[in-house]
Amino acid sequence: MTVRDNEQIRLWLQETDSACESVLGIDDPDEGEEDNIETNIDRSDEESVLENELSGDYGVEVMEELKQAFCTTVSFILVRTKTLGGTYQPHMARKSRTLSHNIIPSFHLPGPIGSAKTAKTNIQSLECIFKEEIIDKIVTYTNIYIDKITSKFGRLRDAKPTDVCESRALIGIFYMAGVIKSSKINVIQMFNMKNSTGVEAVYVKMSEHRFRFL
Repeated sequence: MTVRDNEQIRLWLQETDSACESVLGIDDPDEGEEDNIETNIDRSDEESVLENELSGDYGVEVMEELKQAFCTTVSFILVRTKTLGGTYQPHMARKSRTLSHNIIPSFHLPGPIGSAKTAKTNIQSLECIFKEEIIDKIVTYTNIYIDKITSKFGRLRDAKPTDVCESRALIGIFYMAGVIKSSKINVIQMFNMKNSTGVEAVYVKMSEHRFRFL
């Protein structure tokens, strides 16, 4: 080994030590004077031992191993320094095409559509679900069934035919029962006006007897 090679190795060792000190946050040269003195003594001893070892026939192989170790150490210090400094950018997945079943078409956008956009009242909102034709069919077939069972009632008013207004009120009561979550409340409690357990929006539409009949 030549003097030039030994000097190059010494410079590499000094650069590695200084890089490690910067990562560990050792900036004050005045701290720990005794430790620095001992470190310098140990370092000089190690360098002398290293020079003696490199003077042999295997000096070229050791030189190559030191170069590889030095490059690996410097690369680790650079990556570690960037990570601690906040400049490290994580690996981002490569952009790919969005799958067809994940694309929401324009006609599936959230919110009301069609005539529901212009609905302002409760009746208009109900008509968006139950069209006038559907209500008419409900009234027609309900009256057909009422005509068949009229003979079973002693009074005619107990089995009188229904109309569009009453059918809408019946559907509204069903909706109101769902709104107030009356699954654990019986019909008597819903229509009870005396004990204040009933719902005003329900018993003002029709009587309990008529509700049970329909």
